[in-house]
Amino acid sequence: MTSLVDEINAYTYSYPVELPSKKFLFKWVESRKPERYSSAAPLSPDARLRIVSERVDIVDNLIISVSIGPPNVQFLKSKDKKTWAAKDVADSVLSDKSA
Repeated sequence: MTSLVDEINAYTYSYPVELPSKKFLFKWVESRKPERYSSAAPLSPDARLRIVSERVDIVDNLIISVSIGPPNVQFLKSKDKKTWAAKDVADSVLSDKSA
Protein backbone atom coordinates (compact mmCIF):
# COMPACT_ATOMS: atom_id res chain seq x y z
CA MET A 1 0.00 0.00 0.00
CA THR A 2 1.00 3.58 -0.51
CA SER A 3 -0.64 6.80 0.62
CA LEU A 4 -1.82 9.88 -1.19
CA VAL A 5 -1.84 13.03 0.93
CA ASP A 6 -3.89 15.96 -0.34
CA GLU A 7 -2.99 19.03 1.67
CA ILE A 8 -5.35 21.21 -0.39
CA ASN A 9 -8.52 19.47 0.88
CA ALA A 10 -6.96 17.92 4.01
CA TYR A 11 -7.46 14.18 3.40
CA THR A 12 -5.30 11.09 3.08
CA TYR A 13 -6.06 7.66 1.69
CA SER A 14 -4.09 4.48 1.08
CA TYR A 15 -4.33 2.39 -2.06
CA PRO A 16 -2.74 -0.88 -3.20
CA VAL A 17 0.27 -0.85 -5.48
CA GLU A 18 0.93 -4.59 -5.53
CA LEU A 19 -0.35 -8.00 -4.50
CA PRO A 20 2.81 -9.70 -3.24
CA SER A 21 1.19 -13.13 -2.97
CA LYS A 22 0.50 -13.09 -6.73
CA LYS A 23 3.51 -10.98 -7.76
CA PHE A 24 1.07 -8.54 -9.33
CA LEU A 25 1.60 -4.77 -9.76
CA PHE A 26 -1.21 -2.26 -10.27
CA LYS A 27 -0.67 0.31 -13.02
CA TRP A 28 -2.26 3.44 -11.56
CA VAL A 29 -2.46 6.71 -13.48
CA GLU A 30 -3.75 9.94 -12.04
CA SER A 31 -6.75 10.92 -14.16
CA ARG A 32 -7.59 13.92 -11.96
CA LYS A 33 -4.87 15.53 -9.90
CA PRO A 34 -5.98 16.79 -6.47
CA GLU A 35 -7.61 20.19 -6.78
CA ARG A 36 -9.65 22.58 -4.65
CA TYR A 37 -13.29 21.79 -4.03
CA SER A 38 -14.35 25.09 -5.62
CA SER A 39 -12.72 24.25 -8.97
CA ALA A 40 -13.36 20.47 -9.01
CA ALA A 41 -15.71 18.76 -11.45
CA PRO A 42 -19.30 18.49 -10.14
CA LEU A 43 -20.59 14.99 -9.46
CA SER A 44 -24.20 16.01 -8.95
CA PRO A 45 -26.56 18.37 -10.80
CA ASP A 46 -26.65 20.83 -7.89
CA ALA A 47 -22.81 20.68 -7.64
CA ARG A 48 -22.82 19.80 -3.92
CA LEU A 49 -20.66 16.72 -4.51
CA ARG A 50 -17.45 17.24 -6.45
CA ILE A 51 -14.67 14.91 -7.58
CA VAL A 52 -11.43 16.28 -6.15
CA SER A 53 -9.07 13.43 -7.07
CA GLU A 54 -9.15 10.27 -9.16
CA ARG A 55 -6.76 7.41 -9.95
CA VAL A 56 -7.40 4.79 -12.61
CA ASP A 57 -5.88 1.41 -13.42
CA ILE A 58 -7.12 0.97 -16.98
CA VAL A 59 -5.69 -2.53 -17.41
CA ASP A 60 -7.58 -3.95 -14.42
CA ASN A 61 -10.62 -1.62 -14.57
CA LEU A 62 -10.11 -0.09 -11.13
CA ILE A 63 -11.00 3.47 -10.13
CA ILE A 64 -10.32 5.36 -6.91
CA SER A 65 -12.47 8.47 -6.89
CA VAL A 66 -12.47 11.00 -4.04
CA SER A 67 -15.52 13.22 -3.82
CA ILE A 68 -16.33 15.85 -1.25
CA GLY A 69 -19.78 16.95 -0.20
CA PRO A 70 -21.97 17.43 2.85
CA PRO A 71 -22.73 14.29 4.90
CA ASN A 72 -26.29 13.00 5.32
CA VAL A 73 -27.14 13.22 9.04
CA GLN A 74 -29.51 10.23 8.78
CA PHE A 75 -26.48 7.97 8.36
CA LEU A 76 -23.68 10.01 9.93
CA LYS A 77 -25.20 11.24 13.17
CA SER A 78 -21.92 12.11 14.90
CA LYS A 79 -19.58 14.88 13.77
CA ASP A 80 -16.66 12.79 15.05
CA LYS A 81 -15.31 11.17 11.86
CA LYS A 82 -13.50 8.50 13.89
CA THR A 83 -16.88 6.94 14.71
CA TRP A 84 -18.04 6.71 11.07
CA ALA A 85 -18.32 3.22 9.57
CA ALA A 86 -17.48 2.72 5.88
CA LYS A 87 -21.03 1.45 5.16
CA ASP A 88 -22.58 4.55 6.77
CA VAL A 89 -20.36 6.84 4.68
CA ALA A 90 -21.30 4.96 1.49
CA ASP A 91 -25.01 5.06 2.41
CA SER A 92 -24.72 8.79 3.10
CA VAL A 93 -23.27 9.47 -0.35
CA LEU A 94 -25.66 7.12 -2.16
CA SER A 95 -28.72 8.52 -0.37
CA ASP A 96 -28.20 11.96 -1.89
CA LYS A 97 -30.75 11.96 -4.70
CA SER A 98 -28.82 14.62 -6.57
CA ALA A 99 -25.73 12.40 -6.86
